[in-house]
Amino acid sequence: MCIAAQEVPEGALCTVCFCDYDDVQDEPCTWPGCRAVPPHPFDSQKDYRDPSGVALGKGFAHRSCVKKPKFCATSAESPPPPLCPACQWDDEAVQWRGEFSEATAMISDALARSSGTLDAPAVEELFRQMVQRAEIAPVSNDSPAGVAELANLLQDAIERLHPQPAIRAVGREVCQQLVAEKAGAAIAAAEVATELRPSVRSRA
Repeated sequence: MCIAAQEVPEGALCTVCFCDYDDVQDEPCTWPGCRAVPPHPFDSQKDYRDPSGVALGKGFAHRSCVKKPKFCATSAESPPPPLCPACQWDDEAVQWRGEFSEATAMISDALARSSGTLDAPAVEELFRQMVQRAEIAPVSNDSPAGVAELANLLQDAIERLHPQPAIRAVGREVCQQLVAEKAGAAIAAAEVATELRPSVRSRA
């Protein structure tokens, strides 16, 4: 069913027929299945050129003007797919985030098995494996790399294959999260070590 707008500015017009909303029985709405709160405007569009992935619109449409094509859920238990373009991008962004996060998980695992730095051949082998599991470009590397360098290499591999700013923004977010998590873990380990030192001295 169509999702009613929570409120519209005074004097707003329907983005389909350009008439006002005088008929209280024909309220301003947006696409069926829109999950946003407040709902995305009806004239919003998916836009890969924008880092947010969405060009948010400004208006809604009469319930009678909103097209109501038939669409089905993939199963009786799952909700129907959203017709709202902005919500569609939200779903796609989740998929990209999951795919790129699989690559950062591989980096974390590789670093955990090493001293925190990979030599050049290990970096190339790691990225050869990642290319098989994530949609990224191949990487050539001739120097050792720690977490910051590996995150930069991954971001470059993403951006060379995906020119769309929206997808690049998701990749950048995932790479930054990897570096932040590793930095946080290092700080936590240092704090634990600091707390242990007095007890070691006292036993001595």
